[in-house]
Amino acid sequence: PAASPWAAPRSTTRSTPRATTPTSTRRGRCILPVIKNLSGALGVRSVLDVGCSHGYAVSWLWRHGIKASGLDVSSIAISKAKAARGEEPSQCVPPCFAQGSATLLPWGDGAFDAIMSTDVLEHLEADEVTPALKELTRVAGKMLVLKIASRGDAVHSLQASKLAAHLQAAAAAGGGVV
Repeated sequence: PAASPWAAPRSTTRSTPRATTPTSTRRGRCILPVIKNLSGALGVRSVLDVGCSHGYAVSWLWRHGIKASGLDVSSIAISKAKAARGEEPSQCVPPCFAQGSATLLPWGDGAFDAIMSTDVLEHLEADEVTPALKELTRVAGKMLVLKIASRGDAVHSLQASKLAAHLQAAAAAGGGVV
């Protein structure tokens, strides 16, 4: 039945509070147990989180004895990560948090045992996919642990095919891809 024009308006306030954790942090939690298991099984001792947002995963890795650093394209996210997590050089491969692009990482060859990235690579422009994956494999000493959204609306077909081709080539060349 139609609502009466004289009825009190519905409340627009939520009965339960919204989560204060950034969406990217909630999505990234699925990778963290994988990284922890790899640290024991394959000796992963350092991890770069590409697309780190506010640094939740980096601090989680710190709490589990793994050196970790984070990179995000957003300077605001990096400022929040630094404010919330601090920067302790003994817990990271300095800098602990850096603003930048996945196509140009400010760390040396093989600086990390592993690179993790959650729901980031599908947001790259098609012409950035190959340079970004080459850069990730340059900085990763052992492996990449990637979570890539696969919804049809999230990944352009050219991006998906370039991602798949580069990951297959990296795996064939002996690069660890999980």
